[in-house]
Amino acid sequence: MNGHALELSGIEKRFGKQTILKGIDIEARPGEFIALVGPSGCGKSTLLRIVAGLESPDAGRIRSGDRELGELPAAKRDVAMVFQSYALYPHLTAAQNIAVPLVMRRLSGWQRLPLIGRWLTPRAVREEIHARVRQVAEQLEIAHLLDRKPAKMSGGQRQRVALARAMVRDPRVFLMDEPLSNLDANLRVHTRSEIVALQRRTGVTTLYVTHDQAEALSMADRVAVMIQGCLLQLDTPQRIYQDPRHLEVARFIGTPRINQLDARVDDEGVAWVDGTALARCAEPPRDRKVVLAIRPPALRLVAERHPRGLTAWVKRCEYLGTECLLHLELESDATPLIASLAPELGAAYRPDQRVWVAAEPSQTLIFARSGERLAAAELRLERSANQTEKLDV
Repeated sequence: MNGHALELSGIEKRFGKQTILKGIDIEARPGEFIALVGPSGCGKSTLLRIVAGLESPDAGRIRSGDRELGELPAAKRDVAMVFQSYALYPHLTAAQNIAVPLVMRRLSGWQRLPLIGRWLTPRAVREEIHARVRQVAEQLEIAHLLDRKPAKMSGGQRQRVALARAMVRDPRVFLMDEPLSNLDANLRVHTRSEIVALQRRTGVTTLYVTHDQAEALSMADRVAVMIQGCLLQLDTPQRIYQDPRHLEVARFIGTPRINQLDARVDDEGVAWVDGTALARCAEPPRDRKVVLAIRPPALRLVAERHPRGLTAWVKRCEYLGTECLLHLELESDATPLIASLAPELGAAYRPDQRVWVAAEPSQTLIFARSGERLAAAELRLERSANQTEKLDV
């Protein structure tokens, strides 16, 4: 199966006076897996339904390879969609559910009827459909379920049947709308590995909608972060996490949530918090107000006063096995912070203990109050007129 490129250009959608999608541009390469991630109500499922032809955009174009999909009805777009609810027919067996797309495409009129259709359909066509259904079922390891109805299957088994139904007709594009949200935690981890392996084998271009950032980061070639109908960043999982281009992306991606500190910038571009220089802007904003964002693993704690640290109090310690999350509050204004430490290091701290928090300037992200990322410069502190000290925490 060969993948096809998928191009979305300027997609807009409004419901009444509310704008749901605001000029979405996504270009998926042939065979690429793109995850659409964002909070509930950001428009990601609506975008998927527009690609599938279940909704009409108010503006924009949709192309797959050399075809204009926006001009075609849903049935002719050659796009397969897997729904959150699985959408299986309860009165049909797994084999019959999987065969539905083939039956609708290959048969017509009386041939589709349950009883009389068997006698009206050429034997070769019936055998071809049966062989294709079994082939896909074996790929997904559900061949032993083909005679069962959905009520006799587990959630994971129903999910595989829904995937098989999408696969069976060799679509140009896979669309998956939160397909794992109804599964328990352990099964979700297992099934997402299966979906990635399936997508790699088939090579079908895939748009995958999820609100779970762990799914998006672990499964996709690229991640599209959507907030309030806007596409804020489309990039690799590594760059989305390490190099977010907007404050909302930094806030949404990463567990635990990124730390944020309000800072003021001086004439030299140095960002100060409670009298401590933490970073430096290459081009200071006009209002001299910025937000410094620091990932929890980048925070360092010391039990004694640190010349480049912020004074904080330990509120509680959250033990998670592989790491320890230390919940803190700044002494000056009770700004909450989280530091991620190795378990053996976290055990040394107790509630209501005073600590000093520091971070590498290179690991401190700088954002304007409006959310745009600002370029950083090397941070130095003037020691004297002829001597400077590089801030390495």
